[in-house]
Amino acid sequence: MTSLEISLPQEIISDHFGPIVEKVCTALISKGRLLISQIVNLTKLTRRQVEESLFILIQQNIVKYAEKPRTQLNYYSVDVNEVLMRIHFPLFILTIKDIFGVDGEEIAKLLLLHGRLSLTTLLTYVEDKDSVKNTFCSMVATGFIIAVRPEDSVSMIDKLLAEEDVEVSKLGASLKANDVSRIRVSLAVRAETEYDINVATGMSVYNSINDIDSVISLVRERLTPSAAELMKEILKIYTEEFNDCKRNSVAGPFSSAQLSYKITDIKLKIDYSKGGEINNYMKIDLIGNTIKEKYGSNSMRLWKILLDKGKFDEKQIAKVALVSHVEARKCLFELLNAGYTYLQEIPKTIDRNTMRSTFLWYTDMTKAEEQLVSECYKVLINLKKRRKIEIEKLSKLIEKSERDDVKKDKNLLSEAEIYALEELKKILNRIDISEIGIGKMLLILKEF
Repeated sequence: MTSLEISLPQEIISDHFGPIVEKVCTALISKGRLLISQIVNLTKLTRRQVEESLFILIQQNIVKYAEKPRTQLNYYSVDVNEVLMRIHFPLFILTIKDIFGVDGEEIAKLLLLHGRLSLTTLLTYVEDKDSVKNTFCSMVATGFIIAVRPEDSVSMIDKLLAEEDVEVSKLGASLKANDVSRIRVSLAVRAETEYDINVATGMSVYNSINDIDSVISLVRERLTPSAAELMKEILKIYTEEFNDCKRNSVAGPFSSAQLSYKITDIKLKIDYSKGGEINNYMKIDLIGNTIKEKYGSNSMRLWKILLDKGKFDEKQIAKVALVSHVEARKCLFELLNAGYTYLQEIPKTIDRNTMRSTFLWYTDMTKAEEQLVSECYKVLINLKKRRKIEIEKLSKLIEKSERDDVKKDKNLLSEAEIYALEELKKILNRIDISEIGIGKMLLILKEF
């Protein structure tokens, strides 16, 4: 796990739950599975504070636990992916509002705030209980809300170990050396198909909706609005297959008859040769636009040429890109320092003398994706730190504005104080918008 993958969850937990819970979560992220006594020693918090923090994190499905039957000890571990998924909460709420309206938005906010709620408890927070109940049932039927079982708080590793013990005990004395490996492989395959679907369906539905919107936007931008409408209908047919776009990048075949009765005014030409390319196009566009914003259009053109054509030396790529040799070298070294291009040495002599070697430029799409993800993480960390600093600057004024007497009579605030609060609101709003934009980028990079 990289330092960024540790720092960003720390900032997210601190932002959502405060410094005490953040200490407990940081200890689990950095050290792995721990007992409560070990967490107390590492964090220097009281046992009660640690227990309450773990309760909050388990309630939010962030911490998993495992009870050892012989020792009666509970081990706790953090699911970092669950923490990073909290980046997309604003997008999820907007998606729910678009599909299910205000009631759906209210349900989503309550569930994301509390982690887990029964329907009875959820209805105590709302006024129009009948309307909210109907919306809740619709969200359950479409997979936007899933039931949480007690075993969902047990880590995947412990589930697999428990099932492995059961399978081994069935074989008894006839156990052979290759039987254990065979059992582990079969359990791993079952975990891919069962646990991943049952436990993660709720979030995968949110992700797939946002993924589909991104695909339709790309088709509209690259082709025509009619093509976007056609793609929308195609994706409706394959909604279940595309719950995981990264794994199922190519759908099965379909006929024009499935679409012609829905879209009568568009001529259909079916071509199966381009399946699975939309994912790649979206990532290339995203990385290319990022390079263009940071390093200019020449750098983007050079990067796309390397991605399309393969390896080039400086003179060749300068000719192909129609830029000067000096400009090409400058742009390529900027991209090299940023982690988007690489150099490969081709020695001409046995002694591998650098002066008599040829250097070829190339790029790697996977590494470019990882580099952009790292940059997104850095930006998110800086945004969260900036929010914290801005709030701390005006903490006393914020406390004053939240007093009951000030809420009733705004005249208790001076003009300077009102102006400062309005400016703070604008800054925080810009930070929120930036976080949503980065969240969309991460969805494309990690979910496609």
